[in-house]
Amino acid sequence: MLRRLNADPRGRRWAATGRRAGCIVCLFYGGLDCRSEALVMFGAPFDFDFLERFKIPLKRYGAGDTIFLEEDPGDLMYLVLEGKVNIVTYGTVLENVGMHGIFGELALIDNAPRSAAAIAADPTEVALIDRETFLELVRANPAFSLYVMRQLATRIRRMNKSL
Repeated sequence: MLRRLNADPRGRRWAATGRRAGCIVCLFYGGLDCRSEALVMFGAPFDFDFLERFKIPLKRYGAGDTIFLEEDPGDLMYLVLEGKVNIVTYGTVLENVGMHGIFGELALIDNAPRSAAAIAADPTEVALIDRETFLELVRANPAFSLYVMRQLATRIRRMNKSL
């Protein structure tokens, strides 16, 4: 279902020909045109036109790069577009977040400092979702909210099993 995305001369990655530059849905689903295909994202229909209005920046990290440290203030949530990120506390890897996974959302939800560090395990590209955009997505799109809640529930269940 997913196709590899092409890089443009500015170094940003956009979907294959015929897709809208800057559309985050076309970015995630490079083989599909969100204008003409009925897609389901995050387990429920997603408001593609709403997402297109956001100019969500992307950032690349090399393997071993620190994305943020434990106790850092949190003003961004991250969505992994490529690569893998280790979530680490006290030198222990709590979780590996891969493609389309999110991390950093707790700080946006409770305004508390980061509860763990995030380190790129591989060369990684992430979408940077700031607090304002996050809250707007939560307010306007139940599918996005449900996706975040599912991610949190999965983490809690995994941690409960490890106890």
